Amino acid sequence: MTANTRKNFFGCVLATLLALIGSCGGGGAAGGGGGQTPVDPPSGVNDPPYVATLLSGAADDAGRARLHWALPGAGFEAALFQSTSAVSVYGGAPVATGLSGTSTTRTGLPNGVIQFFGIGVGPIGSGTYTPSGAVLRVLPAAPIYVDAAANPVVADGMSPATAFPSLDLALELAANSGGGNVWVKDGTYTGTQLLLTGNVHLCGGFGGAFTLASREPLAGNTVVQAPTGQVLFSISATPQSTVIDGMCLDGRDISTVGVDVDDSEAELRSLKVRAFTGRGIRLRSTLGLFADELDVMITGCAVTRNGADGISLSGAFDLRIYGSNFDANLQEGVDMDDLVALDGGKATLVIEGCRFFGNGTDGLDADLAQPPLTPATTGLFAIEIRASRFERNGRAGVLIDHDFEAIPGYSADTLVRECIALANGTTGIQIDADGPGAVVVHGCLISANVGDGLVVGSDTNSDVAIVSATALTGNLGAGIRTLLGVKTVATSQCIIAGNGAGGVVSTGRDSATTSSIYYLQDAAGQNVRSWFDVTVTDPLAGTFTNSPEEYLRVTARMGTDLTVAGMPALMPGVPIELNDDTESLTASRVAPPVITASSLPAGFTVPGSLTAFGNGASVIEDYQLPSGSPALGEGLTTQGGPAQDAGVFGSPVAQAPGVPEEERRELLFPVGLTPPPVTVVGANDSIAIDFSKTLSAGSVTSTTVRATTSPGGAGLVIGLSTNGARITVDAPGGGWGNQDFVIELHRGLAAQDGTALTTPIALPFRR
Repeated sequence: MTANTRKNFFGCVLATLLALIGSCGGGGAAGGGGGQTPVDPPSGVNDPPYVATLLSGAADDAGRARLHWALPGAGFEAALFQSTSAVSVYGGAPVATGLSGTSTTRTGLPNGVIQFFGIGVGPIGSGTYTPSGAVLRVLPAAPIYVDAAANPVVADGMSPATAFPSLDLALELAANSGGGNVWVKDGTYTGTQLLLTGNVHLCGGFGGAFTLASREPLAGNTVVQAPTGQVLFSISATPQSTVIDGMCLDGRDISTVGVDVDDSEAELRSLKVRAFTGRGIRLRSTLGLFADELDVMITGCAVTRNGADGISLSGAFDLRIYGSNFDANLQEGVDMDDLVALDGGKATLVIEGCRFFGNGTDGLDADLAQPPLTPATTGLFAIEIRASRFERNGRAGVLIDHDFEAIPGYSADTLVRECIALANGTTGIQIDADGPGAVVVHGCLISANVGDGLVVGSDTNSDVAIVSATALTGNLGAGIRTLLGVKTVATSQCIIAGNGAGGVVSTGRDSATTSSIYYLQDAAGQNVRSWFDVTVTDPLAGTFTNSPEEYLRVTARMGTDLTVAGMPALMPGVPIELNDDTESLTASRVAPPVITASSLPAGFTVPGSLTAFGNGASVIEDYQLPSGSPALGEGLTTQGGPAQDAGVFGSPVAQAPGVPEEERRELLFPVGLTPPPVTVVGANDSIAIDFSKTLSAGSVTSTTVRATTSPGGAGLVIGLSTNGARITVDAPGGGWGNQDFVIELHRGLAAQDGTALTTPIALPFRR
């Protein structure tokens, strides 16, 4: 990462959001279950969201809606969009531009008509905006009032003076009215299990005057304490979406589930959900009541210290999670067992700007499956995980598993971009891609994990996975590993540095790396074709603006004495860093194989990663290439074109790995090869390359698509044709010959909508 971005991870997060991770009433640590001991985030870390999003919204019967947002980062302009339809929010011009601060009030809204709002971001002064974060609904309608201090004798809920003293009566009245707004004054509420029906908007954060202008939904001062051994909020079989907004749900280690969503659609916004003995949020679908996947949206929530998962999901859903944190839950932060795509349907999972820290098992565990016990022929999963952080989870940071491979018509497209996977107990990111579909990891930092950095496996699907502009550094296992022998990984513009068990380990089949930098990396590749890569073994070669001079594995500790594998070369007094946590320590004493640290960060456990830097250097990596770097001009270059650099900053979409762009950029990458790389190409066979977008036929030329047998070698004379998102490469007149070859995709290749090729890349083929 750059020196300016790493310490302030993902930019400055608004101070008003700091309350999201704090306590919300009584209750201690959650108990029960298995897995490793959960870990709370250290003080001072930035809370989500890491990208712009709406967090909360409420409306009254005077045509007003109050909206709250977060705009972390800088260098962009934000605008507000509005519609009476969720799918057309961004279809027209914005209703407000130049957003600043944390909230606004919209007026002139017709009563009884649900309104939808979203935020767009774009370059300052450009007048163009890209959707960012959650789309929220509000209901302009008269409120039903709730005040814990209200007089029950006069209570009818129709005014602040006659508010209900408890939630159950207000929710019952709203249900009998076919939905409506329930406004809850700050205070502490207890009671029995609470039932919510469709089109009920339950909103906390109100002061004594119950005005929208003074509402503070992010403060967590509307506290609902759960009953012993029960679910707190239950949303069941509702035909319309239900909203819970601006509350703290406190399980007190005596209640089972915070919010139970059963065969329903829901929006959960600006909630703290903590200390439940089971799940913080449970989502279930029986797959029989609805023809489509159910929409659930979660934004600005903190789901922490629960006795099982933060969120558990089972069934057919379109789940979107924005700007939320899942920390210190005893099992997974989010567990999907299984996320189901209905026959002929499409299940969506979007996670953007979130944190998964210190959960006892996996940060995110998503099993993708077809409907159980019912016939299914076709289905699609669309998975995008962006701008999120997965750190110090007991097992994998991210685990995505295809469990639908027995159904040929099912597929899954998986995109993980601009994420950090750091110091997790096993793998940073693992994708078991047994079914067909695109697998792309782009712009990520995957570092200091106890196992491998990135694992891509498949025992049935033999296509290619793309890894681009990503740094894989200091993992105790391999940087990248392919499992089960039939999946190929093609990387481009990556940094592969100091991984303990090798840089790229391809099990049984050829993978390929292009324009990447192997830095202080023993055993750089196994079954890997290197194409315009750079290998650097001298830490003093000036490869990067700032980078470690040594990567070490900590195998034992006693106090501040750290035993490392091998014989370290660092000298006393140099700065060191543990588990890539950005905290600068000093090697006060070096007596190989023991290094004594000036201090240790809280919770440091072994095995772990230690990196040593030069005297007086920062421990914040900056992977830009300085003058004289051996990686300058060494990347994959168009024949006759200007020299291109290797590494992440040589990419056409250059960015510091793990740091999200404020404006989500469109990407273009190959998603499928026919025949796949593991298959021997026939002498006269054509090759089909499928892309993520419809291509501009004019960009497909002998300059942008080349076939060659050696880096920098003469190109084979091939035929090219384009049809939609597919390029067909015809064999040379005399056939492919007897040598293995690659097809190079170069700068200049573009989609019909103007999206440029994300990173030039070499795709390997066998002869």
